[in-house]
Amino acid sequence: MTFGMAKPMDQPENQPETQPRDQLKDQLKNQLDEWVRSLHSIQQIIKDESGNIAMLLQRTNAVQSQFQEIIEATSLADLPLPIEQKMRPYQTEAHRRLRLLSVASMKLKTARAPDTVAQVRSQLEAHLEQIEQFAIAMANEIRV
Repeated sequence: MTFGMAKPMDQPENQPETQPRDQLKDQLKNQLDEWVRSLHSIQQIIKDESGNIAMLLQRTNAVQSQFQEIIEATSLADLPLPIEQKMRPYQTEAHRRLRLLSVASMKLKTARAPDTVAQVRSQLEAHLEQIEQFAIAMANEIRV
C-alpha cells in the first residue's frame, strides 16, 4: 500500500478541476460565434432597402444583450492574463461601436430624405463591420 503518496497530475480525477474552466471557455467561443451570426443578420436587414426598421432596432438591442453576456462569460472563463489583456481593447472598441450602432439605428428610424437614409445605412454597415472584426479577434484570442 502507498499511503500518503501524491498522485500524478495527469490522472483523470484531477481533470474535473480544469473541465469547468474549459467548458466556460468553449461556451464563450460559442457565444462569440453566435454573436457574429447575429451581426450578420443585422447586416442583411440593412442591405435590404425596404428592411424593417423595428426589426433592426430589436436586433440591435439583442446584440447589445449578447455582448453583455460575452463580457460576463469572459470573466467567468478565468482566461489567462495575457489573453484578457489582448481582449480588453477589442471589448472596449466593440462596446463603443455598439453604442454608435444604437444611435445610428435610431437615426435611421427618423430619417426621411433618401440621402440621409443612405448615409445612415452606410454608417450602420461600417459599425457592424468593425464590431464583427472585434468579435472575430476576440474569438481568435480564445482559440489560441
